[in-house]
Amino acid sequence: MFRSISTLKGVKTLTKKECTNINGGISECRRNCIQNFADCREDGNSHCFSSLRVCTSLC
Repeated sequence: MFRSISTLKGVKTLTKKECTNINGGISECRRNCIQNFADCREDGNSHCFSSLRVCTSLC
């Protein structure tokens, strides 16, 4: 499939900034932190906010 995409003419490749904007400006690391936070809250744990802060500080 990649070969057929790469042979298309007039296709503009995206810059890193454009790719970030498509993802809402959230990096993969931060997205994982938010997902882990949501999972933590669903499980009813009380340490979710502190875990989120630690996780995002490591991104």
